[in-house]
Amino acid sequence: MIEFKYIENKEIASKVASFRTSSNKLFSNFFGLTNHRYELGMTQNSMIIRKKESSFYRLFYLTKNEVELVDVLAGINDGEYVVNIPTKTPIDGGGFFLNECGFELIGEYSRFYNRSIGEAFNKLSKLSEGIEIVENCELAQYALACDQPQIMDLLRENFSVYTDHLPEDVELTEMIEKKHVLINRYDGNVCGVEIFTPTSQVCYGNVWIDTKGLGVFLSLEVYRYLISNNIKVMNFWVNNANKKVIKYHKMLGSVPDGLIDYSFLKK
Repeated sequence: MIEFKYIENKEIASKVASFRTSSNKLFSNFFGLTNHRYELGMTQNSMIIRKKESSFYRLFYLTKNEVELVDVLAGINDGEYVVNIPTKTPIDGGGFFLNECGFELIGEYSRFYNRSIGEAFNKLSKLSEGIEIVENCELAQYALACDQPQIMDLLRENFSVYTDHLPEDVELTEMIEKKHVLINRYDGNVCGVEIFTPTSQVCYGNVWIDTKGLGVFLSLEVYRYLISNNIKVMNFWVNNANKKVIKYHKMLGSVPDGLIDYSFLKK
């Protein structure tokens, strides 16, 4: 089995750059490092990078030899591993090479974008007017530090740790501090949350859920934020199996850009 060692991100990036220049043809699902701790394993023809996430590892690879890669991935058996393949070319989950290595397709997510920010805001305003608000509700409030445990419970109960790229505790703390987390409360308890990551031109939607049917108010506040900050595009991923949410976003003017993220799990 390949041996993994912790290496600082700067050194991994340097090794990846050198590896890329060593071949004109690479097979890879690696698109860059984030501010996390990574471990690196290497063979003659492949680089395998893994990142610990709660109870499993997320795996990235670069290889000059697909046959070798299959052998390497098949030999990894020291825990649960998730591999993501983002592509605009549909893949056959039944015949894909990861199945030969013991991985199973567990999810497909499509990337959407919305450039009709003002139009979406107007539609959400009208929708919100038709929703009966029950008593003891607090809608679209910025989350406080004391809300974090309930937010994490809500996310873990309703999303997959493998496919939904949930924030870790430290990340959620930072997002709350930056006022990038909106919540709905019912009877003092968090019943809805929307997490978003704005930049100067694009806002990335991380998570959106409400268990009381009041998610429209979270969306409304996010689009109000986009207008106030002159952000032109909303970008997010949706589970292809969640037809209701896809219909909701299309109603707001969102469209898929053709990129699909396939998630594979090896237990």
